Amino acid sequence: MPIDVTDTDSGLGKMIHIGEEVDEAHFMRFMQPQLTNQGNRCEIYRYGIALFATADPINFSTDSLYKLAGWCKQAAFTNPDVHIAIVADHDLPYGLARMWEFFMAGCTWKTGVFRNLSDARAWIHSSVLGRRTAHTIESQDNPWPTDDAPPDWAANGNGPFGE
Repeated sequence: MPIDVTDTDSGLGKMIHIGEEVDEAHFMRFMQPQLTNQGNRCEIYRYGIALFATADPINFSTDSLYKLAGWCKQAAFTNPDVHIAIVADHDLPYGLARMWEFFMAGCTWKTGVFRNLSDARAWIHSSVLGRRTAHTIESQDNPWPTDDAPPDWAANGNGPFGE
């Protein structure tokens, strides 16, 4: 398994498993179309989890991390409310992920670097999935309304359960 991508939570999130045989060049070739205009669905995701826990440590250059952060910042113009969790149980990828997080300064995306998947999922659940309500799950137009926007049912005087 070089790189395996799975949609999660009915397409609200994306899980990326990075396999042991993946090197820096392979990873960068994979990520560029995911995050740039060549990408096919970046704008619909609310979170992403990159799992390096099963991979041998990949040694990224500073230039590659900076370029990756630049692609993320470009994608944030299309989809500004995204949370990215990186899971790295080895010291080298953990430190490199923290460096990438530094390069992400000024981006609207929220980032977190974790040692295990359960902590990453807990963060995603509390910061992204925990914000969903029965109304927002059913809404296809805007499943993640901003906190200052009233839900559709408030505009017509009905309660959230049709009363």
